[in-house]
Amino acid sequence: MKQHINLYVDALRPQRESLSLPVVLVFWCLSILFIAGSAIWLNSRLADAQYQLSMTQMTNKQLNQQLAALTQQLQQRQPSSNLVRKKELVTAEHKVKTHLLRELSNREPLKNQGFSQLMLELAKHHDDDVWLSGIKASETNLALTGFTRTSKAVPRWVQGFHQGPRLQKAGFASLSMSRDENQRLLFTLSSLPGESE
Repeated sequence: MKQHINLYVDALRPQRESLSLPVVLVFWCLSILFIAGSAIWLNSRLADAQYQLSMTQMTNKQLNQQLAALTQQLQQRQPSSNLVRKKELVTAEHKVKTHLLRELSNREPLKNQGFSQLMLELAKHHDDDVWLSGIKASETNLALTGFTRTSKAVPRWVQGFHQGPRLQKAGFASLSMSRDENQRLLFTLSSLPGESE
């Protein structure tokens, strides 16, 4: 038989807590230290950001002042009269040259064989007794003036012209000879009659 009756059931007994006072105190201390460290770090980051902001604002202010000064200088500056005049001259010259180029490109090309072809043919038909002092050439006319040692040298020289197409095409119509003040024999050979006189 039982002599003791236990009215103190297990539900009324204090349960063992996993967190004891020392553990809670350590946890609170660590939390406070973490919060204080975070606050100090955030405060230093904020101070750095404020310093950078103030430096940027100062630089911005200096740049705005320089911009205002340069803008004022630019507004006060007047263009050089020499440069303006040169620009106007260059513009006018450009317009004239453009107009001239347009006019030349619109014109029909010249239909002659060119002065260089004539010079090449004359160089090929060289005669030691004849030397030229003047050449007048156009599409329809060719006039040669110069000096000769003998009167027979010019006809002999002209006979060689049949080998060159430009000279052969000239078809000389008149030849005149005279002496100058130094007694040199002067000749004029022309493809138009009467021009050698």
